[in-house]
Amino acid sequence: MRSIKHIITVAGISLMFLTLSLGTGCELIPAPPAPPPGPPSPPADNITAPTNPGWLPPSLTGDNVLLSGFAPLVAKVRPAVVAINTEQGAGSGWVIDKVGYIVTNNHVVHGASTITVTLDDGRSFKARVVGADSLSDIAVLQIDTPGLKDIPIGDNSQDHTGNLVIAIGNPLDLGLSVTSGIISALNVSLPIAPGQTVDDLIQTDAAINAGNSGGPLINMKGEVIGINSIKISQAGYEGMAYAISMRTALPVIQDLIQQGYVTRPFLGVSVRDINQFLMLRFKLPMERGALITQIVQDSPAARAGLETGDIIANLNDTDIISSGQLIQTLQLFDIGSSVIITYYRGNERFTTTAVLVESPPP
Repeated sequence: MRSIKHIITVAGISLMFLTLSLGTGCELIPAPPAPPPGPPSPPADNITAPTNPGWLPPSLTGDNVLLSGFAPLVAKVRPAVVAINTEQGAGSGWVIDKVGYIVTNNHVVHGASTITVTLDDGRSFKARVVGADSLSDIAVLQIDTPGLKDIPIGDNSQDHTGNLVIAIGNPLDLGLSVTSGIISALNVSLPIAPGQTVDDLIQTDAAINAGNSGGPLINMKGEVIGINSIKISQAGYEGMAYAISMRTALPVIQDLIQQGYVTRPFLGVSVRDINQFLMLRFKLPMERGALITQIVQDSPAARAGLETGDIIANLNDTDIISSGQLIQTLQLFDIGSSVIITYYRGNERFTTTAVLVESPPP
């Protein structure tokens, strides 16, 4: 599919087997080209780190106390924030575990053959990709060095509009710097293309610029509450930046560290949007929906009787207007769920039921 620029830069969108991905984020320095469509796969050949099945995320203890000002807050968390450089550009990240796990955005490292992580004290290390997920735009790196500082995770249920926050990162690849602001809105859903929406975002007016992607959004307890990822940079928009909430990010991070990929419900079809050309070329009965272009053998879709050329129009009473919306809607179901699919084959309308299974490893 074509690349989508809803902010300064957005990573590409690929559709394959409904486990594929949507990457969104602030611009890199310089911005890399959108990757071509393809099957789900980690973003680089340097994914050599073994997975850690026993890893558990930090607990949300709530023991941290409010700090009295920005200076002590920055002193507490800055040692755990890193600058990330690749042959394509620069971004940010932060240490979630002292053993060397670093969280960033997928679009920061996508396609990179060499990744360098620079700590606040100036030391630089080659990093390897533990796992990456373009649908959530989250990646986990690892470096081998002792004595790392980490940042505790905040409880998003305690976030409130108006709370003070800071953003730390590597804007413009000029080194780590800090900006401050407030939480402008919570639980934001941001449409980035027809049928494509990113949910559970934290909106902030803390300045976030190119290179801040992947850095932490910090509350006044010195806890990470979000991953800075998106900025609207069009004429007429000021102070509108967005972070992926840790409520959404933490399960993804856990999957990436434990097994190297994210487990999601799987239908087993490759789909694409319908346009005027396709309608005329294949005499399709409608101009919206998700057109099936491939079906995985012995998948839930195959067992439900779906075929190449069918158009999925409804999923459990949710109208499907695009391939992206189908992907997003499927993520709302648990593995093992039965879903009722309404589809068109030629001019005839049919209904079938599919039982979603666990997505296979990329």
